[in-house]
Amino acid sequence: MFFFSPEDVELDPCPAGMNPPSCYSSGAEVLEYYCLDGDSMWLNALYLMIMVVGYRVVGLLVLLILNRRN
Repeated sequence: MFFFSPEDVELDPCPAGMNPPSCYSSGAEVLEYYCLDGDSMWLNALYLMIMVVGYRVVGLLVLLILNRRN
């Protein structure tokens, strides 16, 4: 649970000529740019866990293949 809402975060104003992704004015802009404004936190956590497990399995398979070659 968040102690604050990321949408309510106000950042320093962007210098002239700087646009996303180089500079953002608010937390809501960041969430919108990275398409996280409508997603569920638990769904994003599930995606992250799937990626972590998937990359570990791929790494293990690569190590096993390299080990069998030698």
